[in-house]
Amino acid sequence: MSRAKAPRQRDDDRQVTKRIRVLALGALLLFPATALANNPPQPGTVTVSAVTQDSAQVSGHLNLDGDASYYWFEYGTSTTYGRQSSFGTAAQDGGVSRTLSTLAAGMTYHVRLVAWNDEDGYGRGPDRTFTTTAAVAAAPPTETPPPTPGETPPSNDAVATAAPVLGAAVALEATRGIIRVHSPGSIGYAALGDLASLPVGTVVDASRGTVELQSALPDGTTQTGRFRGARFQIRQSAAGAGVTNLHLRGGNLTDCSDRTGRSKLASAAGKRKQPARRLWGSDSGGRFRTHGRDSVATVRGTRWSVTDSCAGTLTRVTEGAVDVRVRATGRVTRVAAGEHHFARHQR
Repeated sequence: MSRAKAPRQRDDDRQVTKRIRVLALGALLLFPATALANNPPQPGTVTVSAVTQDSAQVSGHLNLDGDASYYWFEYGTSTTYGRQSSFGTAAQDGGVSRTLSTLAAGMTYHVRLVAWNDEDGYGRGPDRTFTTTAAVAAAPPTETPPPTPGETPPSNDAVATAAPVLGAAVALEATRGIIRVHSPGSIGYAALGDLASLPVGTVVDASRGTVELQSALPDGTTQTGRFRGARFQIRQSAAGAGVTNLHLRGGNLTDCSDRTGRSKLASAAGKRKQPARRLWGSDSGGRFRTHGRDSVATVRGTRWSVTDSCAGTLTRVTEGAVDVRVRATGRVTRVAAGEHHFARHQR
C-alpha cells in the first residue's frame, strides 16, 4: 500500500499543475483553436493549353483535405490580376479547369488557381504566365450585294452579350471573391463569374466579394461603379436620367427596440447592436444612388459607404461628395470627403 504524500510534496504538485494550466491558457490565447485547426486548400500550379488570340484553357489540381471548396482562376496582365473566371465547386481532390475568354492578342497574362471554403478560408496557388497568339491581319471586306426588293438587308452589327440597356439591363462582373445574383423570376441565387448582362431588379450578393456594375446613360454612353460588403437590389428607370439605384437588402433589422437603437437581445446583454448591413461603393462621375433604411445617398464621383443599423443609417465619404436625403424629413445635406452623416431611425 502506497503512503500518502507529505504536505510539502502536495504543495509542489499543485504549483506544477497551476503552471501547466497557465501555459495552456496562454497557448490558447496566442493560437486559438480555429487557427490551429485551419488548413486552407492548397491549389497547385496552373497548366495552360489551347491558347488562341483571345482565349486559353487553364487547369490545375486541388488538395482539399476532405472539405468541399469553391475554386476559380484569377488572371490579368500583372500579378495584381484584376479578373477572375466563373467559379465551381470541388468535393474531393482532383483536377479543375476553366476557359479564359476575351483576352487580348499577343499579350502576356498572369494566372493562378484560388480555392476557398467556410472552415479554412482562402488558398492561392503559385503564379503562372502565358502569352496569347499574335493577331492575324484581317482580310479585306467583301462587297455585299444590294438586297432585292422586299428583302431585309443583313445586319453587320455585333451582338454585345453583356451590353447594358437603359432601364432594362445592367452588365455585371465579379472582380474579386464570390458574387451571387438572384434575377427576377429565378429560383435562388446563382454564381456570377465573367461579364454578364442581367435585368434590372436583380439582387446582388456582394458580401464576400467585389462586383463591377455597368449601366447605360441616355446619351448612349455607360457608367461604371464597384461595390462590396452587402446585398443590394438594382433599379433603373428609362426616364430617370440614367440614375442607377441600389437598395440595400438583407441584414436583421426586425429585432430593434422602439427608441434606444439597440436590438432586444443586445439590450438585454448590455451591448450595442452591430451594423446589420454595410455597402461600400466607388465610381468616377457616375449617377448612382444608394438607398438605406433611413436615408438615400446620391453620389458625385466618389468613394463612400452606407451602413444600416437599428439606430439609423450612417453615410461616410472618403473621396468626392455625397448628397444625403433623410427619408423622415426630406432634408438634403451635402457630405464631403472625410465627413459623415447619420440619419436616426424614426419610430
